[in-house]
Amino acid sequence: MANPTYSDIKYDIGDLWNDIEGTTTTTVNALISKSQSMIKEITGTTAGYDLQIRNLANAYVCQHVLGSRNYQNISIEGLSVGQKEILNMRDQFLLWVENGLRLKGYTLTGKHIIFEVVNL
Repeated sequence: MANPTYSDIKYDIGDLWNDIEGTTTTTVNALISKSQSMIKEITGTTAGYDLQIRNLANAYVCQHVLGSRNYQNISIEGLSVGQKEILNMRDQFLLWVENGLRLKGYTLTGKHIIFEVVNL
Protein backbone atom coordinates (compact mmCIF):
# COMPACT_ATOMS: atom_id res chain seq x y z
CA MET A 1 0.00 0.00 0.00
CA ALA A 2 1.27 3.49 -0.84
CA ASN A 3 0.52 6.80 0.80
CA PRO A 4 -3.03 7.92 -0.01
CA THR A 5 -3.99 9.92 -3.05
CA TYR A 6 -6.85 12.35 -3.30
CA SER A 7 -8.80 9.56 -5.05
CA ASP A 8 -8.45 7.41 -1.91
CA ILE A 9 -9.72 10.25 0.26
CA LYS A 10 -12.62 10.90 -2.11
CA TYR A 11 -13.53 7.22 -1.86
CA ASP A 12 -13.42 7.30 1.95
CA ILE A 13 -15.41 10.47 2.56
CA GLY A 14 -17.93 10.04 -0.24
CA ASP A 15 -20.09 12.99 -1.19
CA LEU A 16 -18.62 15.11 1.59
CA TRP A 17 -15.91 15.67 -1.05
CA ASN A 18 -18.18 18.21 -2.76
CA ASP A 19 -18.16 20.45 0.33
CA ILE A 20 -14.39 20.94 0.48
CA GLU A 21 -13.60 24.65 0.30
CA GLY A 22 -11.19 25.85 -2.39
CA THR A 23 -9.48 23.83 -5.08
CA THR A 24 -10.37 20.35 -3.89
CA THR A 25 -7.34 18.35 -5.01
CA THR A 26 -4.92 21.06 -3.85
CA THR A 27 -6.59 21.24 -0.44
CA VAL A 28 -6.69 17.45 -0.02
CA ASN A 29 -3.08 17.02 -1.13
CA ALA A 30 -2.05 19.63 1.46
CA LEU A 31 -3.98 17.72 4.14
CA ILE A 32 -2.33 14.46 3.07
CA SER A 33 1.08 16.15 3.40
CA LYS A 34 0.07 17.45 6.83
CA SER A 35 -0.91 13.90 7.83
CA GLN A 36 2.41 12.52 6.61
CA SER A 37 4.28 15.15 8.61
CA MET A 38 2.26 14.40 11.76
CA ILE A 39 2.87 10.64 11.53
CA LYS A 40 6.57 11.20 10.80
CA GLU A 41 6.80 13.53 13.81
CA ILE A 42 5.30 10.81 16.04
CA THR A 43 7.03 7.72 14.64
CA GLY A 44 10.13 9.06 12.91
CA THR A 45 9.05 7.69 9.53
CA THR A 46 6.08 7.38 7.21
CA ALA A 47 7.08 3.92 5.98
CA GLY A 48 4.58 1.32 7.10
CA TYR A 49 2.02 3.88 8.28
CA ASP A 50 0.02 4.35 5.07
CA LEU A 51 -3.33 3.44 6.60
CA GLN A 52 -2.78 5.76 9.56
CA ILE A 53 -1.83 8.58 7.18
CA ARG A 54 -4.94 7.93 5.10
CA ASN A 55 -7.27 7.95 8.10
CA LEU A 56 -5.62 11.05 9.57
CA ALA A 57 -6.03 12.82 6.22
CA ASN A 58 -9.70 11.81 6.22
CA ALA A 59 -10.11 13.29 9.70
CA TYR A 60 -8.41 16.50 8.58
CA VAL A 61 -10.76 16.73 5.58
CA CYS A 62 -13.79 16.33 7.86
CA GLN A 63 -12.41 19.07 10.11
CA HIS A 64 -11.75 21.26 7.09
CA VAL A 65 -15.35 20.90 5.91
CA LEU A 66 -16.61 21.70 9.40
CA GLY A 67 -14.37 24.75 9.63
CA SER A 68 -15.11 26.13 6.18
CA ARG A 69 -18.89 25.97 6.37
CA ASN A 70 -21.30 27.68 8.70
CA TYR A 71 -24.18 25.25 8.72
CA GLN A 72 -26.17 22.95 10.86
CA ASN A 73 -27.16 20.62 8.03
CA ILE A 74 -26.05 20.14 4.44
CA SER A 75 -27.75 18.11 1.76
CA ILE A 76 -25.81 15.20 0.29
CA GLU A 77 -27.60 13.13 -2.31
CA GLY A 78 -30.94 14.25 -0.90
CA LEU A 79 -30.04 13.33 2.69
CA SER A 80 -29.63 15.91 5.41
CA VAL A 81 -26.21 15.54 7.00
CA GLY A 82 -25.43 17.70 9.99
CA GLN A 83 -22.45 18.77 11.95
CA LYS A 84 -22.89 15.87 14.37
CA GLU A 85 -22.57 13.25 11.64
CA ILE A 86 -19.43 14.88 10.23
CA LEU A 87 -17.95 15.07 13.74
CA ASN A 88 -18.73 11.38 14.19
CA MET A 89 -16.96 10.59 10.89
CA ARG A 90 -13.94 12.61 12.00
CA ASP A 91 -13.85 10.93 15.40
CA GLN A 92 -14.09 7.46 13.82
CA PHE A 93 -11.16 8.21 11.49
CA LEU A 94 -9.13 9.45 14.49
CA LEU A 95 -10.00 6.29 16.44
CA TRP A 96 -8.69 4.17 13.55
CA VAL A 97 -5.48 6.22 13.49
CA GLU A 98 -5.04 5.86 17.25
CA ASN A 99 -5.70 2.10 17.15
CA GLY A 100 -3.27 1.60 14.27
CA LEU A 101 -0.55 3.58 16.02
CA ARG A 102 -1.08 1.73 19.30
CA LEU A 103 -0.50 -1.59 17.54
CA LYS A 104 2.91 -0.27 16.55
CA GLY A 105 3.71 1.20 19.96
CA TYR A 106 2.73 4.85 19.50
CA THR A 107 -0.17 7.18 20.25
CA LEU A 108 -1.38 10.42 18.68
CA THR A 109 0.20 12.23 21.62
CA GLY A 110 3.56 10.95 20.42
CA LYS A 111 4.20 8.89 23.53
CA HIS A 112 5.88 5.55 22.97
CA ILE A 113 4.08 2.56 24.42
CA ILE A 114 6.13 -0.30 25.81
CA PHE A 115 4.44 -3.68 25.67
CA GLU A 116 5.31 -6.18 28.34
CA VAL A 117 5.00 -9.92 27.86
CA VAL A 118 2.89 -11.51 30.55
CA ASN A 119 2.77 -15.26 31.08
CA LEU A 120 -0.66 -16.39 32.07
